[in-house]
Amino acid sequence: MRAVLCTAWGSADLLKVDEVAAPHAGAGEVIVAVRACGVQFVDNRIVAGESLLNTAKLDAHFGRSVQVTLPLVPGSEAAGVVEEVGAGVSSVKVGDRVLGTCLVGAFAEKVRFRELEVSPIPDEMDMHAAAGFYSAYFTAYYALVRRAALAEQECLLVLGAGGGVGLASVEIGKALGARVLAAASSDAKLTLARSRGADSAICYGAGPLSVAEQRELAGSFKAAAGPGGIHVVADLVGGTYAEPAMRCMAFKGRYLSIGFAAGVPLVPMHVIFNKNGALLGIEPVADHRLPGENPELMQTLFRWYREGRLQPQVTEVYPLEKVGTALRRLAERKSAGRVVLAV
Repeated sequence: MRAVLCTAWGSADLLKVDEVAAPHAGAGEVIVAVRACGVQFVDNRIVAGESLLNTAKLDAHFGRSVQVTLPLVPGSEAAGVVEEVGAGVSSVKVGDRVLGTCLVGAFAEKVRFRELEVSPIPDEMDMHAAAGFYSAYFTAYYALVRRAALAEQECLLVLGAGGGVGLASVEIGKALGARVLAAASSDAKLTLARSRGADSAICYGAGPLSVAEQRELAGSFKAAAGPGGIHVVADLVGGTYAEPAMRCMAFKGRYLSIGFAAGVPLVPMHVIFNKNGALLGIEPVADHRLPGENPELMQTLFRWYREGRLQPQVTEVYPLEKVGTALRRLAERKSAGRVVLAV
């Protein structure tokens, strides 16, 4: 089968498509014939050799030893059709349309998942939308509902609102009845956020921001939020954008650290202290968050999808051979919506 191969840690431009042996299902495993792959920021880190792949936490979460050696097939999310099931698998069968998540291996014509790593998808969901659905919407729901307990009529600020998880956060925030402020680095990204229900849009510079620019951005956040302040910040950007958002939080506000597209921020802890606020880390493998472990939550997200509340925005589609271009678009923060590889 054809697959993307990483033979040396470094730039995504070094990746090549080659023939590799097709996988087969062992006990409790599922083989999926891939139709589309979701491209994520973390895939760049894995290809560069910068991701924490060999930790006990990952081993415990994924239920198997995670010892990644070269060469490897990158990719952590895909959608397709079940081609083979191993002994003991009961939640899916051959012919089912599914999405799946893993650490590596998804950028290929076939991928092996554990049963808990896959979930059947609605008949009306196309494969491109499904390929990036889990990581974006499950992460946003987990962060906003389970961790921040975002309530109706509260104010939510989304930093990085033009990306996959950012747009999902906008949509889920609106589904929960919140007032949503979308912040992003371009008018095109903010147009997407507004199309998904954002009440206000704030455009910030490419950064890193000077102290004066941070103060100016904080002023924009305060003006958009109004006297009540921001109850929840969903930060997918980090860097010098974090402090302006944190300083605009309401009393007992909740700050969600979800991603670091602009670098790991240095946060002013006295601001959290003075506001009696909460700083919450959202780590993708910190607890049990695989699709098969949360069927009720997945059904809620699929119901919202059928109702039109969630509309995944796939804005760029590339063939496997253009994987370097796709990953570079994410690394350079030039993409809006979801980037997908078509198989």
